[in-house]
Amino acid sequence: MNEKKDLIIEAFKLLDRDKDGFLSRNELEFGFCELKLNPSSQEIDYFFKFYDLNKDGKIDFPEFYRFWISIDCG
Repeated sequence: MNEKKDLIIEAFKLLDRDKDGFLSRNELEFGFCELKLNPSSQEIDYFFKFYDLNKDGKIDFPEFYRFWISIDCG
């Protein structure tokens, strides 16, 4: 479990391009595009609606971690 969390931490740090401890919409969209996922605006909207728990318009590490754990298949 710690190895998985370490990988998620590293992914968050890579996506957090301005190093402010949060992922903006642009940082998240850029990261997904780098992974060749190319999300639509609606998909990014959905991501923020579902995972931005405090509705501050940015994704902090606990919110990002929740996303990755929710899609982890093993």
